[in-house]
Amino acid sequence: FCKAYLEKKDIVREDRKELAELVLLYLGENKKTLIRKAGALHHARFLSKAIYCLKIVLLSDQIKFDKKKIDQLRAVSEFICCFYAVWYLQSHEATQAPSADLNAIHQMIG
Repeated sequence: FCKAYLEKKDIVREDRKELAELVLLYLGENKKTLIRKAGALHHARFLSKAIYCLKIVLLSDQIKFDKKKIDQLRAVSEFICCFYAVWYLQSHEATQAPSADLNAIHQMIG
């Protein structure tokens, strides 16, 4: 899904593009992505936390964290890659969020 998203010509928001690139990098699909330094704080629900979590895990060999914390961040990163990124990149308007949340719950439990 992220590959198809990045191939679109009408990507307006750089934060959405960054999330898709980081997911592909985490999954080993995209080796050419540069990890950007931290930018503005995002108010888009979980977006900034998702981006920072992926960056921490991708750079975990260069950051001093204990193994338990990195394992927890890896679990969150897997959730981001398997579920959150697709949900977030598919919803373009805030009005779609409530129904997208209900669909997400059904996907996780069903």
